[in-house]
Amino acid sequence: KYNQYLKLSSTTDCNTQDRIIFGTNTADTTREQWFLQPTKYENDVLFFIYNREYNDALKLGRIVDASGDRMAFGHDGEVAGLPDIFSWFVTPF
Repeated sequence: KYNQYLKLSSTTDCNTQDRIIFGTNTADTTREQWFLQPTKYENDVLFFIYNREYNDALKLGRIVDASGDRMAFGHDGEVAGLPDIFSWFVTPF
């Protein structure tokens, strides 16, 4: 609906060291650039999605709001061995 870029915050949460992801209308820094790393999980090819500026992996928060939505974060930690938690299934539309 808004046709925005995902941008990773420059500040971290003091408890988790994760960064909040938000939408922005411009993509003029590496904080709005992401790259995919494929991984195999069971019989699917999934992707870890990393931010180019901080190398944090995209993850969804655990808390679900009244609309069923979750916040997105950049995870500051190892994710490579955890495709069931941190990887994404990508489909064209």
